[in-house]
Amino acid sequence: MRTALVATAILMAASSVGAQEADHDRLNELPLEQAYAEMVRLEGGREQGFSVGLLFYSARLALANLGYAIDLRSLTAPLTDPDTQAAVREFEGKAGLVADGSLTFGELERLMTLSRLAQLTPLSVGSGKHVAAYEGALPAVRASGTWSMADIAFPLNYSEIRCQIDEQTCEERIIWVSAPTLTGSNADLSSYVITTHTDFYEIESWENGVLDAKATNSCRQVRLSINTRTELVTQTTQDLDPEGCAIPNSELRLPPIDGLRVATLIDPWDARSTHFDTIRAATNGVRGQALGVLFPSE
Repeated sequence: MRTALVATAILMAASSVGAQEADHDRLNELPLEQAYAEMVRLEGGREQGFSVGLLFYSARLALANLGYAIDLRSLTAPLTDPDTQAAVREFEGKAGLVADGSLTFGELERLMTLSRLAQLTPLSVGSGKHVAAYEGALPAVRASGTWSMADIAFPLNYSEIRCQIDEQTCEERIIWVSAPTLTGSNADLSSYVITTHTDFYEIESWENGVLDAKATNSCRQVRLSINTRTELVTQTTQDLDPEGCAIPNSELRLPPIDGLRVATLIDPWDARSTHFDTIRAATNGVRGQALGVLFPSE
């Protein structure tokens, strides 16, 4: 927990420096001492909420968490002793960085991200894919699983869809999980953030085991198709507003959808395996010798 708080404090401080992305890009290229001095300069000489020693502390702890032989008796000391430089050089080489034994601020961010992900506990969000039709006095169609598509923002999700044929409506209850990732906006996350949402559809047809439904708002239309015979469940979304949907209480808009966006319901375990196998492969590749002996890479 302390490691996560330290990483969050550093990244928040760096992201608040200056108003331009160019400032952060320049920081990423600088050695840690110079990066800290630059942060102070960009803030008009005002000291940060932490000392430069915290950068050294974060680097040492992250290297140790990845299995490198690091002396932790002087956590805030500069990373200039031969053993630490050797560990940094080994990490840089395994991470595909310039292996010079000197961490830049951008490399520290990468190191902390990989360290956090190496300690991440995998999360399961559902118990399997299920698609079925129910006959009787109150005919219904049910489907549950995880939505999957290319470049999905939340690969860990779980949807339960319940359609009442007599009422001509479907209700979808979905759990979205913001999970730590290797890159992108979730690379800074140190824990899971879970949100829930409910959508409603109007059933347009139900015949030969196939249910089609539609949901429409002011800017977007979503079509839901559930084939109870083949167990294929799809969700097709298109923008009605060419500028994309407006974000409530904001002047911003969601990026417009290019054509149609199609999602398919899959087994949650498959989505979980894909997500965490990618993370595991990346963290396995940068482990130090100690963890390499205990957990050999596949």
